[in-house]
Amino acid sequence: EILCFLAERFPYLRKRLLPGQRVQVRANRYRVPDLCVTAENAPDEEIITTPPQLCIEILSPEDTMTRTLARVKDYFGMGVPICWIIDPVSCEGWVATRVATLVATPGHLEEATDGVLRAGGIEMPLAEILE
Repeated sequence: EILCFLAERFPYLRKRLLPGQRVQVRANRYRVPDLCVTAENAPDEEIITTPPQLCIEILSPEDTMTRTLARVKDYFGMGVPICWIIDPVSCEGWVATRVATLVATPGHLEEATDGVLRAGGIEMPLAEILE
């Protein structure tokens, strides 16, 4: 749903939307976000080493916010500026943004109280993808 929504609403992202792609966050550590949006100038890579523009994590029933935030910290550590966290059960979402001076920690975590996740010019209403 999310991939289709973003590809349809933001056609310029189509080639940059990667579901389940392995991302090397450190020399010996990899993460697999549910979906990532690569940077506009990112090279084609089998394993992503160039920081994506956006990483999206969709919570499963066994996920905890603590474990999810650990993944977000890893993304921030490699230079990802924004992460979306989506809970399909509660129909809630959060936007985590990296503070440039605190690279390895989530600088700001904000619930999308209006139901819309935002990353630069990208907007995604949760109600449309979680119907």
